Amino acid sequence: MLYVTVPNGPGALASATGMLSASGVNVDYAFASALADHDMTAVVVAVDDARRAASAAGM
Repeated sequence: MLYVTVPNGPGALASATGMLSASGVNVDYAFASALADHDMTAVVVAVDDARRAASAAGM
């Protein structure tokens, strides 16, 4: 499972999940929490390979 923050705007989640997909990581499920007046959104992503996902995310 990964916890990441992404910009609070259109396309931000697509960029994050696209990076995982390009690395061959399957997203099992994800949930997020956002507030309209905040610049960033918290996202929790459950993946099939956390180590590869962390590497793809630069962690």
